[in-house]
Amino acid sequence: MSRPRRIIALTGIVATAGFTSLAAATVASATTSACKSNPFCYTQEVHGTNLVMSVGSQRGPSSNEPVVVQKQDDRSTAADFLDGLAPFPRTSNAKFFEYAPRGRQSGYCVSEPHSHAALVLRSCDGSANQAWDATPSGSTYEWINEATGDAMTDPGHNSSHGRAGTQLTGARATAAASQLWDAFH
Repeated sequence: MSRPRRIIALTGIVATAGFTSLAAATVASATTSACKSNPFCYTQEVHGTNLVMSVGSQRGPSSNEPVVVQKQDDRSTAADFLDGLAPFPRTSNAKFFEYAPRGRQSGYCVSEPHSHAALVLRSCDGSANQAWDATPSGSTYEWINEATGDAMTDPGHNSSHGRAGTQLTGARATAAASQLWDAFH
C-alpha cells in the first residue's frame, strides 16, 4: 500500500467522529446503500430529493468514471462512499469521498480535475482536487473543493428536483438548492 493510500485508510477512522455529528444534525432517519454496516460509509443526498451521489456505471471503478446523481436504491452499490479526512487538507474539516462498493475500498476518490469541471473518480492520491470542505448552510451543507473553491453541484437540479444520471460538476459556490447536501448513514 502506497503512503497516500495508507494515510487515507488511517485518517478515515479519525474523521468519523466529526462527520457523524454533522450527519446526525442534518438527517433525522438513516438510509444507505449496501455498505450501511460499515461505520465510515455515508450516502450524500441532494437536499430535499431522493437523488444521491453515485458512480456512473456498475462495471467497476476506473479513472475518469463519471460521478452522477441517481435515485436512492438500497440494492445498488453505486452510492457506496467512504468519507474520511483528506490526507493533506489545508483546512481541518476537509473530507475525501472514496468509492467503496459494499464498504470495500476501491482506491478511487471523487475529484474535480480543474475549476468548473465535471466530477470524476480518480486514483486516491491526497491531492487538493479530492479534498472537500463541509460548509454549513442552515440545516444542510455545501461541499467546497479545496483546489478550485467550487461547490459540488447537481446541474440538473436547478429550482426543482434533478434528473437521475446527471453528472455532478464543480460550480461557483452560491448555496443554491443544487449545491445543498444531506448525509445518510
